[in-house]
Amino acid sequence: MFAGIDPEQEAALVGIDEAMLEGNYLDSDGQYSTPPFLINATPYISITIHAALKSVEIPVELSDLSEIMKQGGTDYLATLPAYDTLVEQEMNSNEAYEKLIENFSSGDIKLGLGAVSRPGRIQYQEITPTIAFNKPVLQIILPNEAPDARPPSYRAISRANDESQFREATFAAEGVFNIENIPRPLDINRVPLETYFPPSATLYFDETGQAIEPQPLRTTGHPADYIQSPPLLLTTIEAAQRVCGNDCISAIRVRVGGINELTPATRRKIETIAGEIARQTELDIDIMVGSSPTRVLVHVPGVGYVEEQWIQKNVTTTYAERVQTGHLLLLGTLLGIGGLFVLDLAWAEVVARRRTIALQKALGWRSATVFRQVLGQILLAGVVATLLGTLVAVGISRLAGWPMPSLSLLLGAPLLIVGLCLAGGAYPAWLAAHIPPIVGLQQGNLRAAAAQKTPLPTRSLWRFAWRGLARRWSRSALGALTATLSAALLVLMLAVTVDRQGAMSGTLLGEFILVQIESFHYAIVGIGFGLAALSLANSLLAGVLERRREIGVLKAVGWQTGTVTRLFLAEGIWLGLLGGLAGALVGLATFIALYESVSTSLVWIGLVGILTPTLVGMLAALYPARVAAHVPPAEAVRYE
Repeated sequence: MFAGIDPEQEAALVGIDEAMLEGNYLDSDGQYSTPPFLINATPYISITIHAALKSVEIPVELSDLSEIMKQGGTDYLATLPAYDTLVEQEMNSNEAYEKLIENFSSGDIKLGLGAVSRPGRIQYQEITPTIAFNKPVLQIILPNEAPDARPPSYRAISRANDESQFREATFAAEGVFNIENIPRPLDINRVPLETYFPPSATLYFDETGQAIEPQPLRTTGHPADYIQSPPLLLTTIEAAQRVCGNDCISAIRVRVGGINELTPATRRKIETIAGEIARQTELDIDIMVGSSPTRVLVHVPGVGYVEEQWIQKNVTTTYAERVQTGHLLLLGTLLGIGGLFVLDLAWAEVVARRRTIALQKALGWRSATVFRQVLGQILLAGVVATLLGTLVAVGISRLAGWPMPSLSLLLGAPLLIVGLCLAGGAYPAWLAAHIPPIVGLQQGNLRAAAAQKTPLPTRSLWRFAWRGLARRWSRSALGALTATLSAALLVLMLAVTVDRQGAMSGTLLGEFILVQIESFHYAIVGIGFGLAALSLANSLLAGVLERRREIGVLKAVGWQTGTVTRLFLAEGIWLGLLGGLAGALVGLATFIALYESVSTSLVWIGLVGILTPTLVGMLAALYPARVAAHVPPAEAVRYE
């Protein structure tokens, strides 16, 4: 019926003073002779009241009401003959509520507190539901099953037979407020405000477990209902103490000031204050910072299966840590793919310039000079690309209105990329420095087995492609590794997104974060696959350039252009398939290790992780295969 608040603090917490429709807000320091109250202008009950007054012919032997009650009360009266209806009236809850507010606002009112009902603690137990549901389901413990044998949704305290306990409280109306004018927090991180808003509950399944059209549960105002209405009247804590005694406070909400963002320091501050409150008051403390509603299915006997929004506390910290970890994982993997791409490009450049480098060595260049030259070229290309990339990023940020990155990031990121270029180019530069001068005099030899004059059967073609990759296994492994990292990222992202038992399962905040960051994360995965495709194409193209004489021999002994094309497409598919297999295993293993969740969805996620890089490998091989197919047979005797 009514609740006590601290007017000043309640205004600071929820802004109720800004929600007044008429009258005055409660004065925290005011001296009231009669307890004041504010009226909640929002009707939570939607019903239609129909009343009819009829004249009924009652037998003469039923002389008083007690005799009628013995016969069955209203059920008995319904069986008696009745005359015409004398008075009939119908009113909906909105009309009744308006009249109620008018009566309250007209002056002082008296509330009889002789027999009151107030909500009690509801007890739950986990059950195995009759419906298919992949999360825990709770059920209310019925009164005869509860340890203290209390009704599940209320505790009735009847004092009808104890006149000494009966009291009347007179209240004076101060004003009317509208909850629609109270600023609501976002659904993703709200906390319970059941002083003003009824709890959220939606019926999805009937008592037998059959799915029905979702319908929100409404309160009827009866104290035994599962959903209770917020208080009709608000008064001060002092007034509530005068009416109900000193033991009347059920909850205290405290907001810690001076906190604009959640950091380790602010978390320690909140925990310190909470600990001090618990020490001084011996109250149970809940730290609600970063809380978010989470959906819970509850079986309400006699009603059905109801989805409620319970509050999961302190999830912002967990999500922030996991999102940050995910960002670092994605960006770190992308940088790794970039480093491998630089390594592959530099390696291909060294292979293509083997004769030139050998000639330089023959003319007297030292190994250290060759090393510095190759590494200097890679460094120069990296610096130019980094500067261009930084300028593009700054321009996009300005056009999109995004906040500019800090100076440390603007300086640190380019230095990191340049360092990555140096790391990726170090090994190819070392290889170039160790090329002997004799390479410049070699005319190249065919290292493959003699080719057939007729097109190879499919099985032999795949085996021939595998042997071609195996002959240059280090370059092949490097190309497949970029596909491995990209596939691992894809599998991990799909597993976290699809399997709701992952990092952000259950709460509205977690689902909000997933929706907001999915496109960004998948864009990074797409960039990784783009780099992987370029790396595979570069590796295969380098193989074509190295094997031009071999391809010429194959064409000279009868291989058709289509067969050569299929050979290099097969090599691209082999590289993508190997990278996909390894990446799927790495991604699934990482997901299971991080989130300890295994489901059947991981099977098709793994298949996607295998097939995607396989397709990327085939597409990456299109251009190298086209170049190989146009190698003329004359290449076989060019150096003879």
